[in-house]
This record gives sequence, structure tokens and C-alpha cells, in this order.
Amino acid sequence: MGIIDSLSAGFNTVTKRIWLILVPVALDVYLWLGPRLSIAPVIRRLLPLFTVPLEVGADYRQMVIQNRELLQQMEQSVNLFSLLSTSVPGVPTLMTGAAPQATFLRVGPPVWEWKSLWVYGVAIILLWLAGLLIGSLYLAAVGHSVDAGDQRADGSAGGFLSRVRFVWGRVTLLAVLVGVLVTVIALPLSFILGILALLNMNLALIGLTLVTGMMLWISFYLVFVIPAIVVDRTGMWRAIWNSLNLVSRNFWATLGLVLLSLFINFGFSIIWQRMSTGSWLTFVAIVGNAYVGTGLVAAMFVFYRSRYTLWQQALTSRSQRGDSLDNE
Repeated sequence: MGIIDSLSAGFNTVTKRIWLILVPVALDVYLWLGPRLSIAPVIRRLLPLFTVPLEVGADYRQMVIQNRELLQQMEQSVNLFSLLSTSVPGVPTLMTGAAPQATFLRVGPPVWEWKSLWVYGVAIILLWLAGLLIGSLYLAAVGHSVDAGDQRADGSAGGFLSRVRFVWGRVTLLAVLVGVLVTVIALPLSFILGILALLNMNLALIGLTLVTGMMLWISFYLVFVIPAIVVDRTGMWRAIWNSLNLVSRNFWATLGLVLLSLFINFGFSIIWQRMSTGSWLTFVAIVGNAYVGTGLVAAMFVFYRSRYTLWQQALTSRSQRGDSLDNE
């Protein structure tokens, strides 16, 4: 199945099963109108660390002042409940940043604060796990709908719940692995780039460009890891292997699908952001974003399933030809 066919099949899937957008819509509405968990107490404890000593140079002083201003902005804008929408790749949510004020309501959403840093630490972990569960539920629903025409798929409620549990476990493991790798790689790279910046800023910029390009390249080859987990219900390592193989075998088609999806998503995101002013148009933007985003996710699943099927058929045909030659 080609790029346009995959996109068409993805949006047809969402149109026929419009309830697929309920999870991202409900999540966005909650982040927009629901209570907000402020990190102001944490910021207030960090601000004294960003005092400017009198004996430091002008450049260092300016950097400390900028970091302090950034923390003060985060104190007003960061809502920890947004962790519910950023845990799993593929969930199309509009309120990932600072949500607009609900101007059509008489009172704004309540803002919660806690004094204990330990409570914030536990809340971050629980919200992260809850976000993974919500994302897994959404992705499993899309995968379940994409497989609806497949007679081999288990279309029962029990089969769906089993898929949700499987996806949640594998995606959680994947998220932990990515977090560990990013931490392990980022620390030495930051140290190296810092040394380069002291020696020559141009060298640091070149190094940062190379690192960014490498990360984008790796991310591109792993673009089908989530579809492999959801559609084929494979383990994490097998999903990585499938993604590497499918991208290498369908490089230009995959690149076209990814670029076209990014173009569609970026184009519509400009419209949704302009509509997201806090009025009732914000709800229209939330629904539109959920529909377009879910259509693109479904298209990615459809493309993966069709190309994976062709790959397996080619392997089976090659194996059968080998067996026939051996028999001769």
C-alpha cells in the first residue's frame, strides 16, 4: 500500500470509528478546563540557587539572570498534569504547553500546590505511568480498529484489553530504556560540547548539529517501533528489529510518509493554535487536532501492516524456493 492509500485508509478508519478521538479530546479538555498542578513551590526553592555573585563576569551574570527568568516563567505556565499527554508518542494533544485561560467560564480552573517536594516526586512518577496507560489505551484502540478487517485479529473486548495491557508494558519498558539512553549519552555529550564551546563556539555548533542530525536519523529508523508493538504485539527488541528492516527496505516510501505527515500536522497545528484562544473555538480546535492526528496515527499503522505483510511474504516465497531447489 502506497503513501496516499495509507493516508486515505487511516482517515477512513477514523471517520468510520469517530469514537477513536475521544481519548485525545477528553485529555485536552481536562488540561484546558480542569484543575492545574503548579510547580511554584519547587521553583521557589530553586530560585535562591540562581543568585548572581558580584565577582563574576558579565557573560556568566547574564546567563544566570536568563535562567532565573526562565524558572519564573515556568512557575506561571507549567502544569504537571500535562505529563498525562506527553508520555507516549503518537497521542495528538493540543494542550502540551501552557493551556489558554477558559475565558467563557465565570471562574478560571483551580490551581493546586503542594508543599512537600517528595509529594511532587511521587506525583510525577504516577502521572507519567498514568500518561503511559492513557496513551496505550488510545494506541491500542487505533490498532484494534486498523485490524478490524483482519479475520485473524481478536475483535473481542477481552482481546482489546489484552492488547492494552501488552502495549502498556512494552511502551513503559521502551520509555525507560529511552530515558536511560538519553541520560547516559547526554551527560558526556554535554561535557564535550561545553569544552568545545570554551575553545571555539563554531566547533560547538558543528558538534551540536552533527549530534542533532544523528538523533533524527536514529529516530527515523525507529519510526515503526510503536506500530510494531501495537499492530503485531511484538516485544520491544523485535519491534526495533522490524522497524530497522522496514525502513531500510522501504526507505523512500517511509521518508515520504513521515514528511507528508509532518507537513499535514504542522500546517493544521498553525490553524489550531490560532483558534486556541480560550473561547469555544478552542474546543473546535481540540476536536480537529484529535481527528487529524488520529488519522495520521492510523495511516502509520496501516502502512506498517501492509509493508510488513509484503516483507513476510517475500521471506516465505524465498524460503519455499530454497526448499524446492533442495528437493530437486
